[in-house]
Amino acid sequence: MTKDEFMKVCEVVADLVAMKHEDYQAGQAQLGDYFPFHNYSYVQMIWVKTLRLLSLTKKNADGRSPNFEGIADTSKDLLAYTVFYLAYLLSKNKQKALGAENQAIQQKEPRT
Repeated sequence: MTKDEFMKVCEVVADLVAMKHEDYQAGQAQLGDYFPFHNYSYVQMIWVKTLRLLSLTKKNADGRSPNFEGIADTSKDLLAYTVFYLAYLLSKNKQKALGAENQAIQQKEPRT
């Protein structure tokens, strides 16, 4: 898969997230509000979508169709939740790095 092909798939998911954003963040809630237990909340949602994907795969192998969202929709959701988690982790690491940088700067400053 080329980078362009990869990005086209990601763009489909980004469009879905943007549309869902209008529904989920229509009030005062921010994305992080949906994950109150931080790592655990993100991992739980990824796990729930993974279980759904496994269930749909089994159902598909048995020749049955889902009643609601199918494999493709669930895969999009799984990717979205994984990206939400990655964004959270990158933000957390950035904050940690900024904290370490600030600490290093403070240690270099002359004390008066």
